[in-house]
Amino acid sequence: MLFFLALFIFAGTGLTTFGCFIKSFYIMIAGRAVYGIGGDSITSSQWALVLEYFSPEEIGKILVN
Repeated sequence: MLFFLALFIFAGTGLTTFGCFIKSFYIMIAGRAVYGIGGDSITSSQWALVLEYFSPEEIGKILVN
């Protein structure tokens, strides 16, 4: 799952770079949209994994310090 989300981030970055290279605003926007889908989803997935492997007390200690 995380691998495919990382591919979305990679593809979005590549598409944005390509749009900059050919000076196409719409391709840059499409690249940012693809990047956003991958980035937001991977952030949610990472939090789900952290909450699965660590207890709330451990997470609270990390966030306070």
